[in-house]
This record gives sequence, structure tokens and C-alpha cells, in this order.
Amino acid sequence: MPLTPNPGIALAYALPRNPTAVLKVVDPVEGDSHILAVSRVCGIPFIDDAPKNYKAKALHGVSAVTTAKVRCLDALRRS
Repeated sequence: MPLTPNPGIALAYALPRNPTAVLKVVDPVEGDSHILAVSRVCGIPFIDDAPKNYKAKALHGVSAVTTAKVRCLDALRRS
């Protein structure tokens, strides 16, 4: 994982590995002023190319979580 000052991007890197922890800190409120909004974490927000097979791994990981996943899955699928 590259160094990044953006916590949303850092959480996006962690999403496939630990979706439960990431979804616990994602902000339920959407909007540009919310750095940890679902769309900023789950919407594949990388400046450079996403890691190999990122979307498939993230979808698989988030699908296994039983709570707080619907909005994240929607954002991943739209990306």
C-alpha cells in the first residue's frame, strides 16, 4: 500500500482485507465535506490504478459482512 495522506484512500486499501473494521468507521453521512463517506471509501477512490483484482476482492470481502454493507456494495458496483 502506498503512503497516502487521505484516510478515505487508506481505508479503501484496507477494505478487501478487513471489511468489518473499515465499515465500522465509514461515515454514514454522504457529502463532499465527509472525508470518510461511503462513496469516498467504497467507490474505488484511488488516484492511480487500483490494485490488481481490487474490485472483485472488495466485493467478496464486503459481501461477507453481515451489517452496514449495502451502501458500500452499491458504491463498489457503480465504480
